[in-house]
Amino acid sequence: MRVTSKLLCALRAGDGKVYLRDELQRLAKSQKIDDVIGSLIQRGYLQEINSDTFLFNRTPKVSPASASQVQRLRLHNRIKRQSCRSSTSIARFVNTLARLNRVTYRRTYMDCWAESVTRLAGDDPKSDTTENLLVALTREGKLAARDMVRLIAAHQRELKCV
Repeated sequence: MRVTSKLLCALRAGDGKVYLRDELQRLAKSQKIDDVIGSLIQRGYLQEINSDTFLFNRTPKVSPASASQVQRLRLHNRIKRQSCRSSTSIARFVNTLARLNRVTYRRTYMDCWAESVTRLAGDDPKSDTTENLLVALTREGKLAARDMVRLIAAHQRELKCV
């Protein structure tokens, strides 16, 4: 459990709320990250958004899970990583977060300008409602820019099933 407390201290010292599995593994400096993540989920410090993306709660906000739930979660994560399926867990999380904070996306002049510049550069700008809501949450100050980038990357990975 020493690794678990070490990771918890590193998470509390950090500025982010959203972490990827690789980042947690680097912070913990441990190969047995599934056990550590399972322990933090069980204690209510981490909430799983998808198999590779987690939301950190400075104080446990959920009731601790039972040991059987944690075992099922670990098994589910292994199966999910092995079978590549398109999922919308990030989209569900973002929609819920936006609804709770009463945030909606409004297109601005800068959005039009950025789209035009992207088009002139030869790229086809594509953003879906999830990405737009993430931008809106960041503009409203409900989400850090760093967390927005992590969630957009995780969302893109889910869509491409990488």
